[in-house]
Amino acid sequence: MLPWPPAARRLKWGRFGQPLPEDPASKEYFWGPRGIAVDPQGHVFVADTGNKRIVVFDEDGNYLTEFGSGGFDPGQFDEPVGVAVGSDGTVYVAEAFVGQLTAVARDGDRQVIATAPGGSFTAGVDARGRGTVTYTVSLPPEFENGPPTDTTLNRVLPNGS
Repeated sequence: MLPWPPAARRLKWGRFGQPLPEDPASKEYFWGPRGIAVDPQGHVFVADTGNKRIVVFDEDGNYLTEFGSGGFDPGQFDEPVGVAVGSDGTVYVAEAFVGQLTAVARDGDRQVIATAPGGSFTAGVDARGRGTVTYTVSLPPEFENGPPTDTTLNRVLPNGS
């Protein structure tokens, strides 16, 4: 079996923990990262679920910025698990427990573009399809720790429908 990727440079960055204001190096800490996306410039976007934020690194793993914090107000996230970057630079964030898909424009403007039915949760998201955004919606299990009762793929078209 050949190593994958062949002749590639492998990088590893980040460590377990929560960012602390008094420790600038802790901006690179993760608490249960889930989703990851790479834009055309090579920036790596990580859905840092436990720290309720999206962290952005350059292609060499250097911390660039972050956005979001825990909560339900504008600019905040609750369990961001999926992240995708559209061709126009818009970042799409799937939030698990509130069941919503949020679009974050380059200028920081945020808009909830889809909400799953009550009690449902979102996870995966992709924004590479000709201006459409595709995401998953799962209905909650019938019993604790059970599998979802239904999972569907959903799509938001460029006209918002």
